[in-house]
Amino acid sequence: MLNKHLPLWYQVSQGLRAEILDSGHDAPYRLPTEVELAKAYDVSLVTLRQALQVLEAEGLITRKRRLGTFANPTKKQERPLKLVGLAEAVMVQHTTDESVTLGHELIPVPVTLAKYFPVPKVYEIRRLRIDDGIPVAYAVNYLLPEYGKQLPLSKMRGSVTRLLKEELGVKIRRFQNTVEAALPQPDVARELQIDVMTPILLINGVTTDHQDRVVDVLRLHYRSDRFRFSLDIDIPA
Repeated sequence: MLNKHLPLWYQVSQGLRAEILDSGHDAPYRLPTEVELAKAYDVSLVTLRQALQVLEAEGLITRKRRLGTFANPTKKQERPLKLVGLAEAVMVQHTTDESVTLGHELIPVPVTLAKYFPVPKVYEIRRLRIDDGIPVAYAVNYLLPEYGKQLPLSKMRGSVTRLLKEELGVKIRRFQNTVEAALPQPDVARELQIDVMTPILLINGVTTDHQDRVVDVLRLHYRSDRFRFSLDIDIPA
């Protein structure tokens, strides 16, 4: 549902951007026609074309006369910085002074997460992390139902990965985090008490167990004005 307080073209561009980046495609692919997209988002063709202009300027789509509109999901891929270390050292980074659970429920698997979960439903947990009375991060975890229902909500201050390991005995093999700059969706901006045009740091995390099953997918949104990344490196003598 679109927010009446925000420009429609902006909301459509954000929705399309998320769909393209989470599509899982490794090569350009054709999008539905402008008429079909306008109908899907319930907006006019004028509004839809405004949104497409924004994405075209970013290089995320290419419009070809008589051929259609093509998404370029890998257009802005960059060489990632990999940080490798002990799991305990990484998991502790997600602890904060106060964490408020905003909601937890069983939901149908979102389309953007279907590639991770071969099940009809996942358990969603939404949390707000607060520091000195100021919201600093909005976290959404999507877990396999058998684990999500068992997590002790009273201990949701820190990393869900750590709780899976220590409280439920899940044998975690790997978790991968990627960090990128992004604009917040309206609901995220509202929880973080920032404007929708204020950039945030988005951490996407995927946790797998010893059977290579994805057990948790994290979307962690940090206020960029309240986040600092530091890296300590020990040099062997």
